Amino acid sequence: MLADERLPGFRGLPPKQRAVYATVAAVILVVGALFAYQANFLLDRSTATDRARSDKQAQEAVDREQPAFVSTVTPLDYDRDLPEAFRVLLDRPLTEGEQATLTALNGDASRVWEFMKPLGGRVVEIASYVAPFEDGNENRGGAQTFDLNLNSDRVAGLTINNMVAVKDSCHAPTAQTSSPSPRGVPSPGRACCGT
Repeated sequence: MLADERLPGFRGLPPKQRAVYATVAAVILVVGALFAYQANFLLDRSTATDRARSDKQAQEAVDREQPAFVSTVTPLDYDRDLPEAFRVLLDRPLTEGEQATLTALNGDASRVWEFMKPLGGRVVEIASYVAPFEDGNENRGGAQTFDLNLNSDRVAGLTINNMVAVKDSCHAPTAQTSSPSPRGVPSPGRACCGT
C-alpha cells in the first residue's frame, strides 16, 4: 500500500523491472547521501579558517574580561620555619617577670618566638643576613619577607618584566622591646616596611 502511494505503478511492474527500479532508487539515495556528506565536508573545509579565526577572537575577548593576574601575599610561617637571623619586636616594654623568662631562654630562637608570639611579638629578619652588602655594611635595618604568588587564568602567557621591591614607608619604630640580636648583630635603627 505504501509502495503504491510513494511509487505509483510499482506493483504493476514485472519482477525484473521492479528489481531494476528498486536498485536505481537505492543507488540514487546512496549517491544523494554521499553528495550531501561531501558537500558538507567541502563547506566545512572552505570555512574552517574563518570559523577558527572567529572562535579565537571570541576566546580572546572572553580572556580579556578576566584580570591579567591575581596576586596573593603570604607571610612566612614562623612557627614552622624561623629565619636564620631575626629579632622579635614587641610594641610594649616587657614586665620584670617576662624579662626574667626571656633571659632564662638563653637565646634559643624557637623558644623565644614561642614566648614572644602570644605577647604580640613580630619577627623582623636582620637584613644583612638576607642580602649582605658587598661593602661589608652589617647594620642595614630589618626586613620582613613574604611569599608573593602571581597567578593568571588567562589563556595567553603572562610576562612580568622589571619587578622590583619598593620601600613603602620608613618610620620611627613602634617597638619598645627587642629580643637580643643573634651573633652580635646590632639592633636596627629604624623600622621599614617594604612591599
